[in-house]
Amino acid sequence: MLVDEDAAATVRETVDAVYRADSRRVLATLIRLLGDFEIAEEHRTAIRNIRRDENDKLKKMLKDKSISEDSERDGLEQIQKLTDTFISKIDELSKSKEHEIMSV
Repeated sequence: MLVDEDAAATVRETVDAVYRADSRRVLATLIRLLGDFEIAEEHRTAIRNIRRDENDKLKKMLKDKSISEDSERDGLEQIQKLTDTFISKIDELSKSKEHEIMSV
């Protein structure tokens, strides 16, 4: 039984394309789990630690009566908004890096 050379070439191209797409996905997953994305998680943790420290400072100021409850609440909200902003920027950078890997 003879195999049509065009059909064989088409099958090879299809298999290569699928293999490349799958290998990129695996690579992106590995990098996310082990590589650059680990750095992103370290930065997220650092931002959360800063949030915790600043929240503690505000709570101490309230306890010492140097600020009002309203000021504390406003400060906590502002800190949370800043935290959300910076974490979303880190997430965007991580996703863009993953997209870059997948498109190569």
